[in-house]
Amino acid sequence: MSDNPTTIAMMNDAYKSFFLPGLREQMDYGSSAFLAQLERNTENVVGSDIRITMSYGRTGGIGAINETASFPVANPRKVKQATWATKDLAAVFQITDKAIEASKSSVGAFANMLEKQFKDAETDAKIYIGRSVLGDGTGKMGIIHATVWDNTAKTLTFTMTADYPIMYLSEGMVVDIIDASATPDAVLTGGGVLEVIAVDDDDKTVVVKGLTADLTDISATVQADNDYLVSQGSYGRELTGLANLFDNTATLYGLSRATYPWLKPQRGTTVGEINDMAIQKLIDQAESRSGSKINFMQCSQGVARSYINYKAALRQTVNDMEIKGGYSAIAYVNGGKKIPITADKFMPAGLLDGMDTNDFALYAMNDWSWRDQGAGILTKIAGKPAFGAELIRFCDMGCQRPRGQFRASGINES
Repeated sequence: MSDNPTTIAMMNDAYKSFFLPGLREQMDYGSSAFLAQLERNTENVVGSDIRITMSYGRTGGIGAINETASFPVANPRKVKQATWATKDLAAVFQITDKAIEASKSSVGAFANMLEKQFKDAETDAKIYIGRSVLGDGTGKMGIIHATVWDNTAKTLTFTMTADYPIMYLSEGMVVDIIDASATPDAVLTGGGVLEVIAVDDDDKTVVVKGLTADLTDISATVQADNDYLVSQGSYGRELTGLANLFDNTATLYGLSRATYPWLKPQRGTTVGEINDMAIQKLIDQAESRSGSKINFMQCSQGVARSYINYKAALRQTVNDMEIKGGYSAIAYVNGGKKIPITADKFMPAGLLDGMDTNDFALYAMNDWSWRDQGAGILTKIAGKPAFGAELIRFCDMGCQRPRGQFRASGINES
């Protein structure tokens, strides 16, 4: 009875017309204050690839002459085209036959259940996107420091290092263990599709079990301080986030930074105490080197607290400002110019980034859309008494002027 065409048709329409607009808005602008500031660009997406032309250096045909001398030899700025593939983002929804059947006797209760399911998925998708915006594209969520096997419960308990916030991981997530010693990195044998069943924030421990089958003891093969956790199936497939942009040793958009050093952003290390002069020095360095105009900054929550304490010690008021996406930010003021500083819960400790958002874009083939294979949005899941729907988007972040951005690290936190 749950296959009733009328019921499924009504749900298809609800998914498409009622839920999709809100999901698009929230996943696009509600995931990250930084992401909300970026232009949405489809023009530079050709097929499934992103292609941007990056100019670098300075014009060489400029100089001083006397009245009888020849003009300088023209030498325009150099350009290099970067080409890389869009990333495939997906969110999967599932509803059981039993729930659909129940809708016939209580439409209101069913609608409430469906709306809650979407709200939960929306919240979790925003967390995933917000984290990946700051990531390096690998999907790395935490490095494993120690492993303990429980033969009775068939679970592994991982103690995680401090390199990544423990909040990246939460109960219900499905993860893979990545073998960092493989070439290239790969899912560890027996370490795929694991459900997180417990996370202890104080002890920085994560307990996992097999989701599709009992987990076997692989504790001896997990390499301490080397192997790491990623969201299931996501290794190497996430957005080219800010960690990749600011990693001056990694390739960027398929280009080598050893060959093209102008792909390296400005870096300030071991900053120590945060203050206005330290921030201004970083802004000046980025803007002087490239001609960028820093108009957005973000930091970890601890750095934001340190900045507020610094201003309080000077008996200065910390001003707030509203920015695109409905976010509130601390106003950094210099010479009458205000630059927002947002505190991002997923920023690693001790970091402050400064960007010219005009140099960035979210390059996308499409907006978030339901996958429709001709039978509608909701399709029967093989071997399960349930229907499923998949929300997909093909996109990635890109920066045309990496040298014009800065990252400060080693900032003392409050």
